[in-house]
Amino acid sequence: MIRPALNFAKEIFRFNLIISTATAFLGGTAGNSRIGFIPGFFTVFSVSLFTGGFLFAVYFYILKYRKRFYFYYNLGMDKTRLIVAAWLFNLPIVFTLYIIALVINAL
Repeated sequence: MIRPALNFAKEIFRFNLIISTATAFLGGTAGNSRIGFIPGFFTVFSVSLFTGGFLFAVYFYILKYRKRFYFYYNLGMDKTRLIVAAWLFNLPIVFTLYIIALVINAL
């Protein structure tokens, strides 16, 4: 049951990485000049990876790969479980990146 959820999380993460990187570049350049580009980039990237970027990634995945959900339905997993599992798989990555941003900001 974990393996299909992990597969779904990896597929969502590809979309999320692209969206969050674009958002972080925009947020890092338009952010507060007091903290600098690199800490601003990591802060915006980690927040976007966990919130808006993730939601857009799920939305675009559903638009593009709507028929792949039948595979997960046959394994007994519905959309809600898959989305929550993918969101929880992002949690350690987000916390790691946010700690990196805090350490860089402290330097």
